[in-house]
Amino acid sequence: MSRTASRNAWRFRYDVPQPVCEDIQRLCLNEPLVTGFRSPYRHMNDIREILSEHAPISDEWRGPAYWIPEQLDLSEQAVLITEANSHFLEAYFSWKIT
Repeated sequence: MSRTASRNAWRFRYDVPQPVCEDIQRLCLNEPLVTGFRSPYRHMNDIREILSEHAPISDEWRGPAYWIPEQLDLSEQAVLITEANSHFLEAYFSWKIT
């Protein structure tokens, strides 16, 4: 689950059963919008309980994953990754090389 000042978003991994996704989605739809992103999700304990009934929770991670300022200067050093230059991924994203 992730949040912005204007919306909440959530995604499920391909192997999470549909009934588990539906139960968690009901809770996510009820999450309020917040501006203090470090505050916990209202339904986090309920979501953990639903997930742990499906499979053990072995790890958790929370962000903020990234922050993008409203005014963003363009970088001339940015590179569009293609198959031809995928070697740029080797140092930190080797698992993304196909």
